[in-house]
Amino acid sequence: MTVLLHLEDSYLRKFEAKIVETSPPLLILDKTAFYPRGGGQESDRGTLEIGSERFKLVDCFKKGSEVFHKIEGKNISLLKQRQIVVGKIDWSRRYKMMRYHTAQHLISAIALDVWGAVTAGNQIHENRSRIDFLMQGGNPIDFEELFKISNEEMAKKRPVNVFFLDREEAENTLNAERCRLDKLPKNINRVRIIEIEGLDKCACGGTHVANTSEIGKMRLVKKVNKGKGIRRIEFVVE
Repeated sequence: MTVLLHLEDSYLRKFEAKIVETSPPLLILDKTAFYPRGGGQESDRGTLEIGSERFKLVDCFKKGSEVFHKIEGKNISLLKQRQIVVGKIDWSRRYKMMRYHTAQHLISAIALDVWGAVTAGNQIHENRSRIDFLMQGGNPIDFEELFKISNEEMAKKRPVNVFFLDREEAENTLNAERCRLDKLPKNINRVRIIEIEGLDKCACGGTHVANTSEIGKMRLVKKVNKGKGIRRIEFVVE
């Protein structure tokens, strides 16, 4: 099983790990700080280094309990089981997605609280993000007002906390419309929670900033009616 270091510390930029398995161009490590794509968030990029050799990480994904690292570079055959490698995250890319992911949580929380709109999907890139809202009860979102409120909340410098709950406690205490714990695999007994103090608590495995003030100003750039009660927005942070 690959230990996911980002679950405890999204700000970790460099780490050492042991190679568990090699199948070029894929590696499995005993632990990793690289975020494996999923939950609407793209994977991290960066490098894996051993001695003077440097390999480019171009993708990272999870299968079962293992994380696969796809690499590019000369001399990949030099990488062997039990060797120690140094991973370095493309921090500029990572930090942008941390800001976007926390922004998505904030916007989704306000849309649910004020308009009763449930987040039906999201996609996070390093330069933009989108959210799909399921409209309920015939109460359409005023998207300009949504972003006005969101930016006001961002400016309050709310701490963003990370902690874990037993699954049963999470199911009994969290908002089911926001968290959708029913979609988590049944074998997950400990749930990672992202809390924007005084605003939102949501189960999430993604990377996040430590304070809403790090997000920056959120700006709506597109609205699309997807039909079947779904409204899609695209936004940027500045």
